[in-house]
Amino acid sequence: MKKELSSAYFLGGMSPDGFRTHFTQEIIGGDYFTYIIKGGPGTGKSGLMKQVAAAFPDEEKQLYFCSSDPDSLDAVVFPRLKAALVDGTAPHTIDPVFPGGYQTVLNHGEYWDSERLFSRRDVIRHITERHEEYHKRAGNFIRAMAAINADTRNIGRSALNAEKLDGYISRLTKKLLSAKPLQKCGRMYFRQLSALGYKGYLTQPTEGEVYYINDPLFCGGDHLLRELAERIASHGEDVIISEFLIMGDGAPLYEHLILPELGIAFLTANSFNGIEVDGGNVINFGRFYDKEIAGAKRARVQFNRRAVEELKSEAISALITAKQIHDELESVYIPTMDFAGVEALGERVIEEIARRG
Repeated sequence: MKKELSSAYFLGGMSPDGFRTHFTQEIIGGDYFTYIIKGGPGTGKSGLMKQVAAAFPDEEKQLYFCSSDPDSLDAVVFPRLKAALVDGTAPHTIDPVFPGGYQTVLNHGEYWDSERLFSRRDVIRHITERHEEYHKRAGNFIRAMAAINADTRNIGRSALNAEKLDGYISRLTKKLLSAKPLQKCGRMYFRQLSALGYKGYLTQPTEGEVYYINDPLFCGGDHLLRELAERIASHGEDVIISEFLIMGDGAPLYEHLILPELGIAFLTANSFNGIEVDGGNVINFGRFYDKEIAGAKRARVQFNRRAVEELKSEAISALITAKQIHDELESVYIPTMDFAGVEALGERVIEEIARRG
């Protein structure tokens, strides 16, 4: 198998239904031994994961960053060693399913000064409630964006020439697999490449040959990626799927696709995610929509796009404030922590992973 085209992802992202992640199904439901880290803000959870990741410089690893704070790690996975570490606190609360056998808890609460935190309990409550208030505000804007995006997608559905698109997908699949013999059925994995946070809507970098999907109506691009994922996996190749989470009225759309064994990535590049086309192959979806039907709704699509941009700006503003408040909360916890003890815990985890690997 070729090296993955991306080794950095987000653990998940904000959606109209709250935080969404597939990590628990992919890792907790698999045969990894997972260290679930519990503790408050500023207690060194991300730092411990960075410490462990740095201890295995030559080992293949996947880094999962926090969508709210992309400089902070939420998880580290070592595929060959079958070991993982993950932040198990809200909004991605994770608890052991098979304690001791496949998961264990690392409690950073053992390294804080309980009396000092108890003495500031009213401050902690006040800051936490303010932080939740701004996250709820951002969530309201995300739900509004999702509803408008769903309206645009429905316009796309009404205008899509599925027969023409399916013909293109068949030709594209044949081109991609022309030199590949049929193998056993491949696997489809969900990993989040793009997410909304206080720095905007970010996408982790990818390598390899890139196909850019230019589809302002959402529907055709989603159809292409779903069909490709099924066809490529049925031919024996593994497929990595990244969802577009800010979509209402049903399941999220497929936004990006990575085909690691083929060295190919499909990236949706549109006004929402701001991905810039940099060479590569561009698939313009205007040819797959009925021009008369789509043209009749052009003004509505343009209005939707402007409305979503305004809402996105407001959501990011709320998330910026939430991040500033979160930093205040960290400043309460940091002085109470025994970080030497946390570092020693990290060393014990490193020794354990190395021994079992």
